[in-house]
Amino acid sequence: MMHMHHIQLLCVMHKKAEAQANKYLKKVHICFLPTLEKKTVRQMNFRERKERLEYLLEMIEKGRCISTVQIAEKFNCSSKTVERMIIKLRENGHNIKYCRKSARYKLIDKKISSIA
Repeated sequence: MMHMHHIQLLCVMHKKAEAQANKYLKKVHICFLPTLEKKTVRQMNFRERKERLEYLLEMIEKGRCISTVQIAEKFNCSSKTVERMIIKLRENGHNIKYCRKSARYKLIDKKISSIA
């Protein structure tokens, strides 16, 4: 048979354990909160853009261009920017297609003139 003071002691121990668990959980949540860093957006100048377009075209020619996300990480830009770069290459006469079977961008025919 449990006495009243045993029940009170168990309640106090439970409350302390609960408080410690909550304190621990708060620490865990604080440790794992992602840091919100402001990304600075910087416009590429003409030379940088031309170099990146040439490098992107080289990657596509060699079959190393898997996805816009992969290229975006390499160029440190957004995947939308990479999509715009591919559109620019297409506008310059390069026949670039995405092959679902191989999951890569491919250059169908090579263009002779340089990138503008």
